[in-house]
Amino acid sequence: MNENTRTKLIVFFLFISSVSGIYFSYFYDLRLLFKDLTAVYNAEIALGENITLKEKYTYYVKNSDRYRMLFRFWEVSLTAEKKLRKPHIFLQNIDSPYRWYVKDYYGNVYGDLDKNAENLVRQKAFKNEVGIVQPSYFTKGFYNLSTRYILYPPIETDGNFMHINLKLAQKHIPYTKIKITVKDSKNSIVEIFPHIPVYSIRKSEEKWIIEGKSKEDGLVEVEILANYYPVEGFFRKHPDVYTAAIQANKILHIKLLNFMKLVLTVFLIFSPVLFLAFYRKYGREKRYTIPKFLSFIPEERRKPYLVNMLFHGDATVGDENGFYATLLDLHIRKKIEIKPYNTDIQINIKNTEVQDAYERKVIRFLQNFTVDREKKIFSTALLENKVKSYYSSKDLHMLKSIKAQMDSLFRYTDRKIVEEHIDTTGKKLLKAVSYPVLLLTGIFSGFYIAGGIESLYPDYDLYPIFVISLFIFVQFTVLILTPTQFLGRWKSDAYREKLQWEAFRNFLSDLAVLKKYSSQDISIWKKWLVYGTALGIAKKVEREMRSLNIQIPEINISRSVRLRFHRTYTTTRLSIHKLQSSASSSGGGFGAGGGFGGGGAGGR
Repeated sequence: MNENTRTKLIVFFLFISSVSGIYFSYFYDLRLLFKDLTAVYNAEIALGENITLKEKYTYYVKNSDRYRMLFRFWEVSLTAEKKLRKPHIFLQNIDSPYRWYVKDYYGNVYGDLDKNAENLVRQKAFKNEVGIVQPSYFTKGFYNLSTRYILYPPIETDGNFMHINLKLAQKHIPYTKIKITVKDSKNSIVEIFPHIPVYSIRKSEEKWIIEGKSKEDGLVEVEILANYYPVEGFFRKHPDVYTAAIQANKILHIKLLNFMKLVLTVFLIFSPVLFLAFYRKYGREKRYTIPKFLSFIPEERRKPYLVNMLFHGDATVGDENGFYATLLDLHIRKKIEIKPYNTDIQINIKNTEVQDAYERKVIRFLQNFTVDREKKIFSTALLENKVKSYYSSKDLHMLKSIKAQMDSLFRYTDRKIVEEHIDTTGKKLLKAVSYPVLLLTGIFSGFYIAGGIESLYPDYDLYPIFVISLFIFVQFTVLILTPTQFLGRWKSDAYREKLQWEAFRNFLSDLAVLKKYSSQDISIWKKWLVYGTALGIAKKVEREMRSLNIQIPEINISRSVRLRFHRTYTTTRLSIHKLQSSASSSGGGFGAGGGFGGGGAGGR
């Protein structure tokens, strides 16, 4: 993939992930996909001679035959017949087109019930609960429940101000929409402090309007600071109500979380732009005009394993194709002779005097697994048998030794050569930024998924931060996984050579173009096969040579070497994994949440 194509794909990915992250954070709650029951909650609180509360629940049952009772319960005493001498809630009226019920503080049951429904309510309902009931189960659809209460809450006062904290819900199904209207006929309210995960508030003449939504078991609470006047409730003295209410609502964690959400949101929105700026600064290359197809080897003096390391995949590390190409090159240069058999590949080491360090390492590896005393004949069968033997004897040390030898050949790297060809400043800066970001967003996302953090903040919805963090984590992961040279910069004319090798690769990959050169000398085809292997297209080049009836033994040798060594390496790696797995398996007050009321809506 060339640089321009990769850049466009990365920008497109960042744009799509940014749009998706914002959409799923703020406009569509994925959690609702897994919820069978939700509700829209409307409430009207009126302050006058007493405090009244009107509630309307619109339940949405997603699946039929799951629920027989849709309810709202309170965590304080609920009565329907007489007042109590302690803070409580008095039910004035209940209205629903369905069978409704009340189970009060004493456990008494009232309502529009037949015998089956009454028995169900007595068995299942909590005390201090109102709701609707259908013994034969509710079908999919919407169901309404309206109630009217007089509230007798605890009220703190110092003679000048009074403080009323009404907790309307904390243990409940998700509220997809909330609207709370607070009527102030006496114009006594000084300030209202909503404690709702997501909300907005505005004042309109004699009323305050709060709108928002709540996650499951999120806090839905309205804290009211008002000028004192006589109102029905249970008063208790406090030396300084105003200061206590203001101080209790300087909620630092909300401000910090909102700031965190803002920063993450802005970053996610502008990530495509930030990436382009970073790329222009540290990654954009000079422009060269190189033909799409190049029919000659760009630099024959460059060893195949270096072509593999620098110009195939990540430019800082080679892969196994560099090893295969080197074996093929040594064979063609008659340093070794490769003889493939049905169940073995034997390599006759003819000349150990090679100048290149990587080639010397290849020769030494072959000598470690020879069948003769003179260390001249390498055998893949011998290597495979050693792997099987070490696995049978559970010799993890020797298996790791073989894998380390193969890794040094299959994952070859040379920092000096890399630094001669590539300026890696951009990639280093990206890593310096990415690792802390990945750590923080990964830890936060992990805790959120595990369920250990959401319950700590009932008055705040961490879901948007989680979704944004998750998308940022994915974005940085993708950028980190890009080849080093993409966010680095090639030195001197190295990028020109890279483009030439890409053009040569295109040439070897196109059968129609290769047909024009089918009459070339056999030695040329052998070299093309070597460098095609280094560039990761050995299988394609072999197939096209057969199509063109190019008769050279190296085609079969190339295929056999790739299959046999790959199988051996995979077997070694899996044997280590199995042994390691086997070894391991043998071992009422001020502030948020302090309000009067509680409970919430649900279904059973």
